[in-house]
Amino acid sequence: MSDDNNSCIYLDYNGTTPIYEEVYESMIPYFKIHFGNPSSTHHYGSAPRNAIENARMDVSKLLNSMQEEDECISIEDVVSGIIFTGCGTEADNLAISLAIKSYKGKEVPNVITTSVEHPAILEYLKLYESRKEIEVTYLPVNHQCLVSVNDVERHIKSTTCLITIMYANNEIGSIMPIPEIAEKIRQYNKHNSNQILFHTDAAQAIGKVSSISIKNVHMMTLVGHKIGAPKGVAALYICRELLTQNNKYSGILLGGGQEKGYRAGTENVAYIVAMGKAASILQQTQKQNIEFFLTLVSKLKSLFLFHLGKDNLCIHSPSIDKCLSNTLSIGIKNIHSGLLLHSIRGKVAASAGSACHSSSSCDHIQISPVLKAMNVPTIYAVGTIRLSVGVNTTLLDVENAVKIIVDEVKSQWKCKKYNDK
Repeated sequence: MSDDNNSCIYLDYNGTTPIYEEVYESMIPYFKIHFGNPSSTHHYGSAPRNAIENARMDVSKLLNSMQEEDECISIEDVVSGIIFTGCGTEADNLAISLAIKSYKGKEVPNVITTSVEHPAILEYLKLYESRKEIEVTYLPVNHQCLVSVNDVERHIKSTTCLITIMYANNEIGSIMPIPEIAEKIRQYNKHNSNQILFHTDAAQAIGKVSSISIKNVHMMTLVGHKIGAPKGVAALYICRELLTQNNKYSGILLGGGQEKGYRAGTENVAYIVAMGKAASILQQTQKQNIEFFLTLVSKLKSLFLFHLGKDNLCIHSPSIDKCLSNTLSIGIKNIHSGLLLHSIRGKVAASAGSACHSSSSCDHIQISPVLKAMNVPTIYAVGTIRLSVGVNTTLLDVENAVKIIVDEVKSQWKCKKYNDK
């Protein structure tokens, strides 16, 4: 997709997605007509209140549609567990908070996570860790940015209250073995008195993988602006068992008790409606979207290999069956990704890693913590870019973007300014 004003090709769908036109139109009545407070019992509160519940159902239907037949959880149970939040960060924070509050042991609780999680997980855990309220086990990943199921199981302690592992990595696109980890936790909980909760941040996975398993997952984060809704709305799915265990008003925002007490504050009706509409659209289109994404990413990969040569490239993203359908992360030898992206910023919009914490500086080499965790050689790590396609990307966009990037890479090579020393 190119911007009409400056023809900049957008290849950063993992950063955020444009809002679908139908989604935008669905929001308007809740700004202009149905403006009432959904907590109000009078006439003006009924339409907003019903709209929120309809959106909750649409998000639930999307999740349910992505289950394998033998894993299907009743739609009623999914609907009851959808808690709308203001963003994915809040949903992640809420999941961690709920797990810690649910811990019944006398010793300091343990949390298991990976070294490549989103900052919404890592920074919140570090806060609790700094207060000595929890102990955190940070698991490594392999060269494909995948965590080992056996590694997870081996590090479980009698004090472990939470395991939180992202469904798919936002930088590399690697899909974690979530169903297998969930089954290991189920088996552990079956034979032990201390119960471990399992949370996964599925912000990047929804709409980019053919199936999402919520079987044996206690909490799952979903984010609106990753699926065609605006920034400012997300959801945390909480399984029925956990909902019944927790007391009312156990969230991190306390007040009027909205969202079953898990997220107080007057609901952002228009944005919740938008997330529901985006989920409804995605339920109908995700299969063909994924097939289309795979074609585009395959083209990206083949063009880079043809123009730059395999000896000058390090493809970080794993094979198709273990990677998001829309994502390609590559390291280009003897290139500074910050300078590269700065030079093409008006022509191609891409990322050096996660948009939430990438540096815009061109004179300071900052290697992504994810690439460090994967032990990517520095010569490729400093030249890493992430390209992520979406529903509006065209084959022509891909071809033109590669030409622009390749031309700039060859220009940098020619001036030899950033050659490996």
